[in-house]
Amino acid sequence: MRTGAAGILFVELSRFPSYGGTKRVVVELARALDRERFAPHVLFYRDGPWVTDLEAARVPVTVLASPATPPESATRPVPVGRERRPALRRAASEARAWWRLVGPDRWRARGLAARVPPGTRLIHVNSSMVADFSWFHVARRLRLPFVAHEHGAWKPRSAAYRFVAARAASVLCLTPDRVELLREHLRGRGRADLLPNGVPVDRLRPVRDRAAVRAELAVTAEAPLIVTAGHLQEWKGQALAVEAAATLAGQGLDFLWILCGEELEPAYAAALRARIAATGLTGRVRLLGPRTDLPDLFAAADLAVHTSIAPEPFGLVVLEAMLQGLPVVGPREGAIPSLVRDGVDGLLVPPRDAGALAAAVRDLLREPERRRALGTAARARVRESFDVRVQARTLEGVYRRALGGDSAGGAA
Repeated sequence: MRTGAAGILFVELSRFPSYGGTKRVVVELARALDRERFAPHVLFYRDGPWVTDLEAARVPVTVLASPATPPESATRPVPVGRERRPALRRAASEARAWWRLVGPDRWRARGLAARVPPGTRLIHVNSSMVADFSWFHVARRLRLPFVAHEHGAWKPRSAAYRFVAARAASVLCLTPDRVELLREHLRGRGRADLLPNGVPVDRLRPVRDRAAVRAELAVTAEAPLIVTAGHLQEWKGQALAVEAAATLAGQGLDFLWILCGEELEPAYAAALRARIAATGLTGRVRLLGPRTDLPDLFAAADLAVHTSIAPEPFGLVVLEAMLQGLPVVGPREGAIPSLVRDGVDGLLVPPRDAGALAAAVRDLLREPERRRALGTAARARVRESFDVRVQARTLEGVYRRALGGDSAGGAA
């Protein structure tokens, strides 16, 4: 840690094996902080390539084993009836949240507090803490300010959550509408700040040229290439892309539509393959699996399509496509409208509507000049508004305010 730099402990609660959005966000923010003022240290609950990436950037990392299990006396749930009426369900949910807050999560904090590095001045929990209040108790035990980072889609929270959030130095939200929803939910207590995710615009560059990538995919220079990137999960909606592709093929369009992403739901991936075969799309729609060369694929493509059938919390991959000069077609819900301006740098369509999706894709494939204009605007938008360095400067302002305007020195 640099002398005089304030120690910031990032806590990434995700135990999923994939290198998903929340892990990518914490890695990029830790990399981008001003090391003269702030000294990041990141704590993960699972090992993986995210650890390697941070170590390469000389950011200290701690990987925790599975947290200790509280004794039965601390985990016995509050008794609730078997009634299923909505009011009783809500009451039971509220009771469980309060019990976690005062019971098992408070118990776990005893051991976790010992893992906070010396020199830590602030704890940044890379989660809303809805599922785990332990780090709230760690911060209070060590008398440290903390921020909570809301990444998921917005849902009304429990009173226990409001109690915790009201005591945060800030609750960070990804979109303006979520800031307003959270402020209303907190009823004037606590503070919510806007912090959209960002991407490293100067590092996300293609390595191979367009011709080499297209040759690998066996697609000609003239044939339209469409990319949909995201983990293969039902809510990500790749099945919608297959249905839209079937419509386009039936209209006589020539194209290759590639679906890139790790198969987190194997049964869903198998169903996609079966549907592709049944609709005669084997030569037009391909599942490529996880790819580490998305900038190359985006730069070689003509169009990106985002197909989530549930509100997308953010969509880093949308920004990555736009950065390579691709217009994006995506649903008019969730966070996508805060990234893609309809008719300016992409097109928004009604969610879960394969026909509307197919029509938007068809129109853009038939209008290359419009497509290129939208792509140029998309690249400029990401560089101007979603550079992770801009987000890091905003976050540093939150930290300075939480530390009383002083980002130097001190020990936990």
